[in-house]
Amino acid sequence: MRIRLFLACLLAAAPAVSVLQAPSTAHAQPGDWDVKRDPFDPKVIATHKRFLAANPHDASALANLLRMYRQYRTPELLRDEYQKLLDKNAEDWSALVVLGHIHHKMGDDPRALEMWNRAVAKKANDAATWVELGAIHRGAGRNKEARAAYDKGLANAPLKDMKKKALRALADLALATNDVDGANAYFKLFLDLDPSNAQLWLERGDAMLAAGKREIALESYAAAERLLGSDPSKRVEVVSRRGQALEQYDVVVGLQSCGFRAQSELQLGR
Repeated sequence: MRIRLFLACLLAAAPAVSVLQAPSTAHAQPGDWDVKRDPFDPKVIATHKRFLAANPHDASALANLLRMYRQYRTPELLRDEYQKLLDKNAEDWSALVVLGHIHHKMGDDPRALEMWNRAVAKKANDAATWVELGAIHRGAGRNKEARAAYDKGLANAPLKDMKKKALRALADLALATNDVDGANAYFKLFLDLDPSNAQLWLERGDAMLAAGKREIALESYAAAERLLGSDPSKRVEVVSRRGQALEQYDVVVGLQSCGFRAQSELQLGR
C-alpha cells in the first residue's frame, strides 16, 4: 500500500518537474523581421566610381551612379563627393571630367564648361571632352567656339564613331554660317568613313540643294538611290528628291540659256 502511494505521488509530480526542466525557447521579436538591407550598397558605388576613374566618359557607370543617388540619396551629394576629390587634388583630370558631366546632367552648363575647360587644359588630346565642349557652345549659340572645339575633337579622335560625331556637328555648324564649301568638305570626310550611310547621302543632298549646289545634290541623291535600291518605299522618296533637284537644275539651265540668247540678240542688234 505504501509503495502504491509513493508511486502515485511520484507520477503526480513528474509533469511539474518536466516543465521546470524544459529548456526555454527564444522567441523572435516582431521588429527582427522588419530589418531591411540598404539598397545603397557602398561596394556597388565604389565599383562604378572605379570605372569612372579609369574612363571618366563611361556613360553607363555615371548613369548608374546618378540613378542610385537620385533614388536613395541626392545627386547633389554625388556632386559634392567629386568636388571634394578636386579640393584634395586640383590636378585630378578624371574628377574634372566626371564633375563636368554631373553639372551638365544637373543643368548647370556654365559649371560644366568650367570643369571641361580645365580638363582639356590638363589633357589636350581628350577628344570626348572637346566634343562635349563643342555641344555646350553650340547649344548656347556660340558657333565659332563650338566649331573650334569640334575641330579639336576631330583632330584628336582615335575612334571612327567619335570622328563621325564631330564631323556631323561641324557640317551643321558650317551650314549655319553659310560656309557651304566647308560643310561639303565635312560631309565628304564623314562619307569617306561611312560610305554606305544612305541617310547621310540624303542629308548632304538636301543641304547642297538648299544651298544651290545642284550638281553635288544630284550626285548625293544618286548614291543614296543605289544604296536603297532594295527598299522600294525609301527609293521612291529619293527619286522624288532627285526629281526636284533635276527640275531646279533645268530651270536654272533654262534661265541661263535665255539670258545667253538675249545677250546675243542685243549684241547682234547693235
